[in-house]
Amino acid sequence: MVSMRSFMKAALLAATAALVAACSDSNAIPADDPQMHVREGGEGYRLRRDVAIGPHNLVHWVQSLTRDFERLSMSGTDLEAGTIEEFPSCKTLNVDLAGKAVHHVHAEQVLRETTLYMIPHQFIEFQAKRLKNRYGRAGEFPSINSDTDGHRYDVADVFINGIHQPIHLVLSTRRPVIWNIQAAPNVTISDITILTTKAAAIVNAPEGANVRALSEYASHCGLVPGRQPAQHWKNVQRASRSKGAEHLVEEAYKTFYPFDAFFYRNFDQGSEEGTIGSHLGAYFLVGTRPEPDDRPDYMPVSGNTIKTSRAAYTFFGSERDYVKVLRDAVAKRAEAMMGRTIDIDRENIRVKTTPGAF
Repeated sequence: MVSMRSFMKAALLAATAALVAACSDSNAIPADDPQMHVREGGEGYRLRRDVAIGPHNLVHWVQSLTRDFERLSMSGTDLEAGTIEEFPSCKTLNVDLAGKAVHHVHAEQVLRETTLYMIPHQFIEFQAKRLKNRYGRAGEFPSINSDTDGHRYDVADVFINGIHQPIHLVLSTRRPVIWNIQAAPNVTISDITILTTKAAAIVNAPEGANVRALSEYASHCGLVPGRQPAQHWKNVQRASRSKGAEHLVEEAYKTFYPFDAFFYRNFDQGSEEGTIGSHLGAYFLVGTRPEPDDRPDYMPVSGNTIKTSRAAYTFFGSERDYVKVLRDAVAKRAEAMMGRTIDIDRENIRVKTTPGAF
């Protein structure tokens, strides 16, 4: 006779095996409702792993959008630094919209980390001036504020399906994001515009798509991508209950209004017209979800080439590599500003990890 303990153990093992089998099948679509894995965040919805957001804030399992979905890997990935064309001016982009549908995707937090780091020119310049001003002061040890979170890149997948008009895809973010384009065979993407205050990065852009970016120096023009506050934002809900939280919404509007005006001026529509985005999420759907048998194959980052806009330093590495590159770059620039060498071992220049230091 089988004991209850043995029966429970066998049942647990069977359930575990079934779960592992389901997870290992990259084509299996989870059975539960993805809406159960959505939470409200400070500036929009927070999506748990494998949940994608699409038009009208409808959510889908990422496995329902593609076949042979892969977890993130950087194996065999190539890098073409500085190959994304930059717009010459941030006042007017002069984009050609004739016969094209504009679709806008905004990523706030992605948290799908890679080993790609890009350190902007302006960050090195800022920290070099700071190091120069502090160097030689009595009792002070030279230091550099780092921004690891702001320079290590995450991957956001953008799935495009079921749109029959040529698309001008606009991708905006304030975070370091590699945009991975997952265009179905029936889709034509004529243009991709990346708007970001970081260096821009993209992989798997369709052949023939005109990819351009307004990046890194966009903030000098007063342009910071941002969304319009909405009722499902926790920050809006907090502000309605407490005057002490009203500044959170006010700050969001200070970002949104100039960005919306810029967007309307260049794309003939407001930045919120059909925009797809979330407070936390790595997967976005533009258009319609395909039928299960019509799902296109997944385009991984691994084995493909990431293209970037200009940045002072672009490399694959670890956080230790990042600290070394940053220390050497800032010290070298500070020495050029001073016209002399820093007469201490660079290893003794402290690098303080300060997310969002710039």
